[in-house]
Amino acid sequence: MAFACFLDILRRMRFFVKSVASGFAMALGSALFKKVSKKMGLEEAKSAEEEAKEKAAKAAKKKAEAQKVDEAKAAAEDAEVSEKGEQKSSESADSGDAL
Repeated sequence: MAFACFLDILRRMRFFVKSVASGFAMALGSALFKKVSKKMGLEEAKSAEEEAKEKAAKAAKKKAEAQKVDEAKAAAEDAEVSEKGEQKSSESADSGDAL
């Protein structure tokens, strides 16, 4: 009985070890292929769908950057207008004191 249980454990461990070794080998093979394919020029051409996604992502990024710049300009203009308003109000307060 104990021997049968031991054999079952060994069989399951062997399956686990084979699975881990296969996964490691596949990962290593994939990394090597990527490195070699770039050097040999075996890279796959990008599909039209992938290129469209990249273009859309770039356009969205540019739009977001432009929006941030516009917001910064508007904030700077608002700050400048409020400073001018404060200067005018302080000037009018000073001229009212002089009368």
